[in-house]
Amino acid sequence: MVKEIFLLEGLSNKYGNVTYVSKNVMRKLSVITTFHERLWGWIYLVFQLLVLPSLLYVSNIFFHLQFTEAELNFTFFALNFIFVTIIFHRFLLKNGKLALSAPLFVLITVIGAYFVYSFFSNIVSILIVSIYTEFYNVNDSFVSTMVSDKFTIMLVGTVLLVPVVEETLYRGLIFGSLYNRNRILAYVISTLA
Repeated sequence: MVKEIFLLEGLSNKYGNVTYVSKNVMRKLSVITTFHERLWGWIYLVFQLLVLPSLLYVSNIFFHLQFTEAELNFTFFALNFIFVTIIFHRFLLKNGKLALSAPLFVLITVIGAYFVYSFFSNIVSILIVSIYTEFYNVNDSFVSTMVSDKFTIMLVGTVLLVPVVEETLYRGLIFGSLYNRNRILAYVISTLA
């Protein structure tokens, strides 16, 4: 009995180019992290959240590197990208191949996710400003200053490096680890992270 139906581009049946597949078939098409990827991923996630920012800050002072905030952020982005790529190389390669096998599906998903994110982000912003009329987001001005200081490295970091790291750690590791145990908890924690 089919409980969930997924639409995948690129598969064909006798009725056309699009096939509806069951949850069991979809599992065969998805990539799951290995035990070692999850183990090292969780260790790295704790290191990334609790140790790496302080380590970079202290190193900048101790070694008199004189990095700007933008350069420190880019170093953080680059180190995260390197470590995540090393730890999750199998997961990333297989997901990359899967994405390349269904480019239209990936494109539609990315565009759809962008519009859903923008919609809810605007709603939250409107609600915050309507409740707190004097609201000022310090992070926005801080990021704007870093972007104006070092536009190119911030662009590379935020457009190329950060999405791979965040999607791998938060969706691949956290969501993937929790999904089989408790679906609702997986969605909630992954959304909040």
